[in-house]
Amino acid sequence: MDSLIDSMTSQKSANAFFEGSNLSGISSHLYEDRIARQREGRLDEHDRKEEQIETLFRNGTITVVGILLAFSLGFVTHWAANPVPWRFYDLFAVAPILVGIAFQMRALWRLLDVNSLRRQVYERANRIFIAGLILTACGVGLAILLDVLEVASTGTLPGA
Repeated sequence: MDSLIDSMTSQKSANAFFEGSNLSGISSHLYEDRIARQREGRLDEHDRKEEQIETLFRNGTITVVGILLAFSLGFVTHWAANPVPWRFYDLFAVAPILVGIAFQMRALWRLLDVNSLRRQVYERANRIFIAGLILTACGVGLAILLDVLEVASTGTLPGA
């Protein structure tokens, strides 16, 4: 019963707002139509662009992106500090790792912006992050493959 009264009073206050303004006739109808479409789950493209995500959900995504970015940066730092001399073909592994890290940083930057609460911006940042994660993983895999191939061809560990 209370929810019925709340919904009636909110509808009355919305109608009172539109009646008190210059937007009374058509705006009230548009507002009611948008609410009806939202309940039915049929929002048009413009409505989807303005659809918001929950702050808690975005904050969890920011945490994941930050942690995985830290792991990526840690891998590059550890690899750079390795006493084994770098070879020219290591650039084939370093390039995708660095580009992937740049994508991850771009995604984190976009997610930290207040506009990332809009679904369209949030989804774009997620796509950028996934692309960066894939590039970084490919670079790490290539680095491992290059080390395995060197061990197989020389029969000794690199740097030994």
